[in-house]
Amino acid sequence: MLDKLLTSLGGFESILKSFQDGTLDESTNVSSMRCSYRLAIAIPIGIASTLLSYHLLLARGTLASDFTWPWRAARALIVGENPYLVIQNTGPYPFSMAFYYPLPAALVALPFVYVEPYWAGALFFGLSSFLLAYSLTAKSLWRLSLFLSPSFFVAAYVAQWSPLMLAVALIPRLQMLLLCKPNLGIVSFIYNPTKTGVVAIIVGLALSLFVMPLWPIWWLALVAFDTVRKSPIAVFPGILLILSFLRWRTREGRAFIALAVLPQHIFFYDELALWLIPKSLIQSIALSLIAWVGYLGWYFSIQSAITGPITSMPWIAQLAAPLLAPEVEQAPPWVIVFFFLPALIILLLPAKAASHDAC
Repeated sequence: MLDKLLTSLGGFESILKSFQDGTLDESTNVSSMRCSYRLAIAIPIGIASTLLSYHLLLARGTLASDFTWPWRAARALIVGENPYLVIQNTGPYPFSMAFYYPLPAALVALPFVYVEPYWAGALFFGLSSFLLAYSLTAKSLWRLSLFLSPSFFVAAYVAQWSPLMLAVALIPRLQMLLLCKPNLGIVSFIYNPTKTGVVAIIVGLALSLFVMPLWPIWWLALVAFDTVRKSPIAVFPGILLILSFLRWRTREGRAFIALAVLPQHIFFYDELALWLIPKSLIQSIALSLIAWVGYLGWYFSIQSAITGPITSMPWIAQLAAPLLAPEVEQAPPWVIVFFFLPALIILLLPAKAASHDAC
């Protein structure tokens, strides 16, 4: 019994050493990693992500930030109200828009309805990060480097859905959650389409229709007039992204095409899915470094527009402070040049081997 334990630990140590040396790639046999090992990695990441998000949300002072909408919608459902009617533009962010999410987003937020908003957003983000870390470690450890990306950092600051959408792309049984944010959900499903995922999506849709049969009509009536989300390929110099069609035969290529075409808030966090494109640790880190140059470039370009004192904020909150500025719509060109185009170059590089990361 002791021999088996030592052998297992030795194998795990070898995997970690490969990860540290940068020699761990898709061919490395990590699929045999036991659930306990993956949990030992995912749980600390989930806890750290929760604390990071809570720290940033509290510094921002806007409740659960973007997660406030599903949180409020869940509270509306609890008292029998229609979230598409009761949630309207009634003040500054996060009360500045109607409820633009599909109803499944409100159902996911139900476990957090009695949690104060700052912790609700942080716990949601932490659980999403836990699932993402757990899914990424199914066959490779180097993909954990995406947690160093600016897309993950900004998602933590606004308690966004991108980590969860990326996680369930790799866990077909949970793909009903893709209904919560369809623009990213489509990208995730295209990356990893399975029969199990289709069944899960149908079950999730049926459940949401049982709760509120007419919600698709209410939702479509709102998103039809949404002017915030744009297609990256339509934003200069996004036309270059059309080159991704050269890789349409690969699942990374198809996912990239979907992300480049589908409307989204071109503001750093939705682009976390771009970290599905790298084929090695070096490529993933390179993409993160270039993306950080873009984020910091945008950061310094609009610092003068930030309203209110920020010097008293902790340094990590100051790094995200420009997200409070009204000039956030200046972000798309930075995202295209420093996020999409480097990912496109990586996509177009000759692949040494096919990528098989699905759980």
